[in-house]
Amino acid sequence: MLTDEVRALLDLPQTFTHLCTLMPDGAPQSTVIWHRREGDTLRIVTGPGALKVRNIQRDPRVSVTVAHPTNGYHFVQLRGRAELLLDGPAGVAEMRLIARRYIGERADAWVDAMGAWDAAIITVHPERVSLFAEQEPV
Repeated sequence: MLTDEVRALLDLPQTFTHLCTLMPDGAPQSTVIWHRREGDTLRIVTGPGALKVRNIQRDPRVSVTVAHPTNGYHFVQLRGRAELLLDGPAGVAEMRLIARRYIGERADAWVDAMGAWDAAIITVHPERVSLFAEQEPV
């Protein structure tokens, strides 16, 4: 489902995910967070009690926007459904992989410094993908 151009944008270092979930009243709730692409999905790790987790448990519909780190006019929006895995050890292992994208060789020490913690893995399964590749205005 993802094109090579979309995959390349999602894989760029220092791209941040804007994850939007739905509150009980239908209002959007947005969070800026790290991600890692695996195949045609995005993986995100957070605490199991996070608001975004509670929102996804109730309604798995999500939207994700990821912008190019140096050109905010070049971005991708994914709309789809999120799947939750509440598994501390798997979440910590996934967090190591995600952290390596953002902080490189410091990732393992950073994750280890968090100590033991529970984790939720959010896997975003895109159903609709929109790529915007505009140039900055001159």
